[in-house]
Amino acid sequence: DEIQSYIELNNSFLDYYIMFEGEEIFSDIVEMCLWAKNPAKLPNGCAGFINGEFHYEPVAFNKKPKQIDLPSPYLTGYLDFFLKDSNIIPLFETNRGCPFGCVYCTWGIAALSRVRQRPLEVIFDELEYVARKSAKQLNWIFCDANFGMFERDIEIAKKVREIMDKKGYPYNVTLWQSKNSSKINIEVANVIGNKKGYIAIQSADPKVLKNAGRGNIKFDHLRNQIDYYKKNNLEVATDVLIGLPGESKKSHLKTLLTAFDLGFGSILAYNIRMLKGSKYDNNEYRKQYDLRTKYRPIFGAYGVYDGQKVFEIEESIRATRDIKEEELESFKILH
Repeated sequence: DEIQSYIELNNSFLDYYIMFEGEEIFSDIVEMCLWAKNPAKLPNGCAGFINGEFHYEPVAFNKKPKQIDLPSPYLTGYLDFFLKDSNIIPLFETNRGCPFGCVYCTWGIAALSRVRQRPLEVIFDELEYVARKSAKQLNWIFCDANFGMFERDIEIAKKVREIMDKKGYPYNVTLWQSKNSSKINIEVANVIGNKKGYIAIQSADPKVLKNAGRGNIKFDHLRNQIDYYKKNNLEVATDVLIGLPGESKKSHLKTLLTAFDLGFGSILAYNIRMLKGSKYDNNEYRKQYDLRTKYRPIFGAYGVYDGQKVFEIEESIRATRDIKEEELESFKILH
């Protein structure tokens, strides 16, 4: 009753809320609306009200098949309008889910930790379709949390390389490499031939990495990939985060020095954004690490729409039990 009252009071404009994957559930809701059905039961994974009562049943993701058998939005032709816009970057997804439970991220939360794959033949068809129908965009993005986790990713990279050689585009492919598959990652990078690499270390402190849910990521695998880029005279960038659980001023400074020693050509330092649904955002972690946060506008996420000034804000870490706000602020000079 308390939850229902809160939702009714604070979200009176909201009819349905779809948790996690939305394709099938959204399709069911659209069908329900088109046929003006008065639902007796909402699809699993969708929260909402029926006759004034709140209903929600979670989806059993662990029982879903490992192969994602959903229609391709590209191959239906529905996205042709967007593909022809040179300002829009084509996005691809080959797998879904993440086995790494980083506390500040929502990619690897319990409901989405099982990795599932899209059929290889569908991926190939999509790549060919986009190459044929697009505005010859120079950049493509793979949205997988871990590209390079599977041997088949080398075959996908070869398909991309084939298109690059035949069409002259894309010029660059952005992807987030798997954390513990250095051999495959190196092969993928070699096949695609990107002009620079990206490997996020976030921290160099083993204790901090364990606290942050990255303790099962092997640093040696990251070193192997860094060495590959350096031997091939390619620039490689990294991300580091400030405000991680257990990260102090001293350990963060050590992380920055380690990033320099490893030979990264670009070190991108970020404050942690508190993502809804992440472990770091819940009350348990906030209390455990004495997290202090503040809100600020998101850079670039603002504009005037229909005469209204619209902007987005984020909640970010400003202090923890291990680092004071003035210590965190002092890194602005180095960052």
